[in-house]
Amino acid sequence: MVRIRFVRVTRTLALILLATLCAFASVGAFGQRVAPRASSDKTPPAPLDPFTLRARTDATQERMTEAASERNLPTSPSPSSTNAGSSDARDRIVLKDGRTIEGRIVALSGREGASFETKDSTSRVALVDVDYIEAAVGESFARGLALFDRARTSGAASLYRGALACFQDARRSSPRRFEREWATARIVDCLQALGRSEDAVVEFFLLCRLDSHSAYLASIPLRWLNQSASSTVAVGNAERSIEDVAAEWLGATDNPTKRANPSGRLLAASVLLNSNRYGRDAVDALRALATLESADASNRDEVETCRAISLLASAQLWRQRLLASPTADEIERWRRAIVLLPNDFQTGPTALVAQGEQRLGAVEAAARDFLFVATLSLDGRLARSSANAAARLTADSGRAEEARRILRRWGLEDSTARSTPRE
Repeated sequence: MVRIRFVRVTRTLALILLATLCAFASVGAFGQRVAPRASSDKTPPAPLDPFTLRARTDATQERMTEAASERNLPTSPSPSSTNAGSSDARDRIVLKDGRTIEGRIVALSGREGASFETKDSTSRVALVDVDYIEAAVGESFARGLALFDRARTSGAASLYRGALACFQDARRSSPRRFEREWATARIVDCLQALGRSEDAVVEFFLLCRLDSHSAYLASIPLRWLNQSASSTVAVGNAERSIEDVAAEWLGATDNPTKRANPSGRLLAASVLLNSNRYGRDAVDALRALATLESADASNRDEVETCRAISLLASAQLWRQRLLASPTADEIERWRRAIVLLPNDFQTGPTALVAQGEQRLGAVEAAARDFLFVATLSLDGRLARSSANAAARLTADSGRAEEARRILRRWGLEDSTARSTPRE
């Protein structure tokens, strides 16, 4: 059995952060506005299982997952049963009040909670009431988790590649929608760690097709560096610009699901924020998402997911403020806001704070925050950029040996200490 624990944003946190962050949602935009695409009157349902869309693309793992047969990989899976991935798998949902529900999890949704089947019925439980879930998974998934945990400790790219191959296999072979969704979230994490952020974006959009209010927001591959969106990615049998892929999700309802999809829109706006074609539309989308509220106040899962999305959208707008040289007071407000965020959401915003501190000459604070990001972020590009910046600032403070240790820890050359995160 594998345990999943959930991160939620509290009402008090939301009120404090929205008051702190939304003041920056009026940032001036840049780039050329493009005309919104015309939406069709027809509203086809979202595909029930979009993972088949990636079946061919997953075959590309062969060119980068030699770790699947490396000498140091475990030969047996971590805790699970041999038939854990079968359709009759039994899971345990442990609620915050101590009660336990046993059944078979069908899916998790940031809007509809956890749906599960028992012997007699199908029911739902709100994720806000869940402490953790103990889920039975198949051998490939369990082995992927073991490799992933080792990779997090060692930072070895070969282990991340091995974990990626296992999760891709689990997604192809598992009969359970829940396991396929969770495997996709882990695929996103692995791709991020390997620096393949564009591929991670494409994968997360699969989860957005299934759930407009994703329960896997902790894995959303938002961009926290002001970088371009000019690279191409494999989508099915074709190579497409990541900018064009993301632009399909930028509209409020004009997206592949033909309905409001705040999770997909948040990711699209993050990717396109520095786009010459879509930058202004991305800013508009983030402004709208920064004030996102659930249409159904009685749906506690939707309320909490909308709140988390709004906070992340507000923090994304800090990237624009960095281009306009924020003041020391603004940076301090950002820092106070970040302390209140759940751990899974802190590293990206902290990287923006560190860049602001660096601009203001707060060398010690910036080096500390860059090192925090480098140590904890699953985003390989962000981690390496932050390690570079921390090393450079440390060297500038006269601590050359400490700077070299930072570079060695992330497998970087001394010369890279002259490189800082792109702004």
